[in-house]
Amino acid sequence: VVFDLETTGLSSRHDSIIEFGACKLYKGNIIDRIDFFINPEKPIPYRVQRLTHIKDSDVENAKTFKECKDTILDFIKGTVLVAHNAGFDYGFLNEELNRIGEKPLDNPVIDTLNLSRLLFKEKKRFRLGNIANEFGVEYNDDEAHRADYDASVLAEIFNIFIKRLEGLNINTIK
Repeated sequence: VVFDLETTGLSSRHDSIIEFGACKLYKGNIIDRIDFFINPEKPIPYRVQRLTHIKDSDVENAKTFKECKDTILDFIKGTVLVAHNAGFDYGFLNEELNRIGEKPLDNPVIDTLNLSRLLFKEKKRFRLGNIANEFGVEYNDDEAHRADYDASVLAEIFNIFIKRLEGLNINTIK
């Protein structure tokens, strides 16, 4: 499952998830998708609204994290999670779970940011948009920073990475 989050800020301890988007891959094909807003139960800072184009009115009638956690957990159950800067996204999910008294995730995780640095040592910038442009994956800055869009772009990039890894005879997560 390739996933992305949008949040009210950068601190998993003080901020909240406002959007969850994910693509489930099987043999390189997207076989399922999920995307929804999450009510953070506090106002979305203006700088986040400008970046994500997610407004308070978008999340005001959405479920809280506690109300939608089962949807997320069911979607990712038994899968390897893939995210760009996974420490951020995975950490945010675990902090939200911790806040509502749930146990942390135990899914294996692949961080495409670290993978990018490993596979392309000569590159200097590893932002999702830079990596997408490098491999001819369409990336529109006006649509970026939305969980569903970024997860879809990352799924395409991850498929390219898988082919590169296979070419290096790397076929397992280990």
